[in-house]
Amino acid sequence: EYTPYESGLGWTVKLNKNVDFIGKEDCTALKDQPLQKKLCCLTFNNGGVALGYEAILANGKAVGYITSANYGYAVGKFIMYGYLPIEHASTGAPLEVEYFGERYPATVTDEPLYDPGMERLKA
Repeated sequence: EYTPYESGLGWTVKLNKNVDFIGKEDCTALKDQPLQKKLCCLTFNNGGVALGYEAILANGKAVGYITSANYGYAVGKFIMYGYLPIEHASTGAPLEVEYFGERYPATVTDEPLYDPGMERLKA
């Protein structure tokens, strides 16, 4: 359903090795193609809940769905992941997540959310 490139894992695909693997032809063909969608991290702006498979909306239209979600205690926010069309995948893009008929404002967020400067790692 999704390619390693859309998932941000293209660096793990070793096309230059002299080893065949399932999907190598497809990965070779897709490597230089522009991305159509991308796995993005989203956070709610003012509360909200998501469990997975909720619609992600841009300008009131469904553009994707939540693939996984949970509360991030270290950052104090609900963290969600979903595949978005490239035109909606830029950091700061305003979106909404629909949960049981209610719409909650959400934003595409850069990763890592916790300790982006890696200060904690160096402590």
